[in-house]
Amino acid sequence: MAGLTGLGIGGALLWLVEYPVAFDWPWTLTLCGAAAVAVLAVTALTLPALWRTTEADGLRTE
Repeated sequence: MAGLTGLGIGGALLWLVEYPVAFDWPWTLTLCGAAAVAVLAVTALTLPALWRTTEADGLRTE
């Protein structure tokens, strides 16, 4: 979603200043793929901590 928004705003700004609108699609898709990999990696790395804290021993009671 952010990538599409950025491309739309960038294209609109280029159009406003009468500059040819052209996007480097391989580079754009590479960056989107890297962002997706980063999100999946961080999610995978935080799952063990989440599982430990949601176990019965990890929850606090008063």
